[in-house]
Amino acid sequence: MQTVVRPLSLRLEITLNLVRKKRLTNEYLERLLNAFLEEHPELHEFIATDTGVNLMRLDSDITEEITRLMTNKGIPVLTIHDSY
Repeated sequence: MQTVVRPLSLRLEITLNLVRKKRLTNEYLERLLNAFLEEHPELHEFIATDTGVNLMRLDSDITEEITRLMTNKGIPVLTIHDSY
């Protein structure tokens, strides 16, 4: 039987690096970014743009509207980090 060695997940690798070195170097972050982009090349055009910020704003606006509409109907809404 052949054993398959899978690479560490990015999250686990970051955690282990933080525990071992207690810091993230530019070289290490570049390696992580490259690994991420290898897994998700379709997201390359969105790196270092305001796309994430714009999507967070849209999510916040949607949450605000849902909260307003539900409150006007007398239905309580509990939001947690722009979720419900």
